[in-house]
Amino acid sequence: MIPPSLGALTAWLEDDRRAVTARPDGFSVSDGEVTLDILEVGGGWVVSKTWRDQDRGVVFEGPFDDDVDRYLTLAFANDKRNARGLRPLRHGIALGDAGNASPVDGFALTGDLDRGFVLTDSASGRTWTFASDIEAARYSRYAGVPVEELRSRIDRVSRDLLDDGGSAAAGLAPGVSEG
Repeated sequence: MIPPSLGALTAWLEDDRRAVTARPDGFSVSDGEVTLDILEVGGGWVVSKTWRDQDRGVVFEGPFDDDVDRYLTLAFANDKRNARGLRPLRHGIALGDAGNASPVDGFALTGDLDRGFVLTDSASGRTWTFASDIEAARYSRYAGVPVEELRSRIDRVSRDLLDDGGSAAAGLAPGVSEG
């Protein structure tokens, strides 16, 4: 079942002819090659990926509807831009000394490729789990931006979701500046 709070997300995904299929425990999104199964488990959300009929395992876990909404919006952002003839987004992800992606200030990232990466918001203690350190660092950059605003920015010519010449500063993650 698709919760009403994710209705705008599923409509946005279907807009580019992705199949969004309701299930008793969540929903699936597929473009024919990649399928994401988004399941409500224990009051939170788990996203698993299948690519060309090969199970790629869990790629994201988050506790709230807005978490899975933000994850899927970011996951499909460049596909949406490509369909409209726009260049891919730049996310400005920094790499640490060991070569792992680093989250923005105010977030901590722990883990590895075998166990997954846990992103923690230092202020709230809220956590999310990712299969990729790059996806975790990218998520930290946009954690404070409302998902509706992220989706509206994807169709812009700018390659930076936070650069609009206007002000999104009120919704930016700590340590992120516009530009």
